[in-house]
Amino acid sequence: MCAQPLPADTRLEVWSNDRYEVIVRHHLPSGMTHLSIKRHDRGAVIDWRHLQKIKDSCCGPEREACELYPAASRLVDTSNHRHLWVLPAGQRFPFGYDDRLVMTPEEIAAEYPGARQRPFEPGLDFELSPGDPD
Repeated sequence: MCAQPLPADTRLEVWSNDRYEVIVRHHLPSGMTHLSIKRHDRGAVIDWRHLQKIKDSCCGPEREACELYPAASRLVDTSNHRHLWVLPAGQRFPFGYDDRLVMTPEEIAAEYPGARQRPFEPGLDFELSPGDPD
């Protein structure tokens, strides 16, 4: 499969930090945004907190996104990329939690004995990068 030309109604950005490159495709008519996320070393992207930070950095902390596990007939699995589909600003999915709940490892240990959570990793800042994605 070859790369297809970018539709005229789509705006492209590239964001990166020392670990990840994110190709951001803003689908202007629908307001949807597609994030294609890969590590620079091409390893598997698996950290949920990293994906959350990428979404917040590229689209904003109040935009909601999901990852689609498609029907086999629509499956795209060509490399170690992750894909997030971001709703237009102000829209919410009709599923998920209604309230925020974020706890420190100490709060979790006190509230839920035996449960564990790692501390938040500092950094992971992203910048809008000039140029084309590789």
